Amino acid sequence: MADTLNTMKGKVTYLLENYPILRDNDNLLIGMVYKEYYGITYADSFLDIMKHHDERHLPNFETIRRVRQKVQEERIDLCSSKAKQREKQISFTNYYDFAKGN
Repeated sequence: MADTLNTMKGKVTYLLENYPILRDNDNLLIGMVYKEYYGITYADSFLDIMKHHDERHLPNFETIRRVRQKVQEERIDLCSSKAKQREKQISFTNYYDFAKGN
């Protein structure tokens, strides 16, 4: 598991598996990645974080968002509740159309 957590994909997957609330909010996910893996605390100001972003080797916000999107494409069980609801609606609509013979 340690090798998996060395990659951003492993880190994001672990957090999405263990903290379902992060599946719906990229800002919370980014904050948790920074907190859990890079030692950033809620006491750190956003300005300080941004000022020392490169020194701390922090991943870009967009990198984390893209990795989350890729993980959720591969693992439907880790999708946001909104995405799951949309998928259920699409499945129901497709089944309903099929059953009606359309």
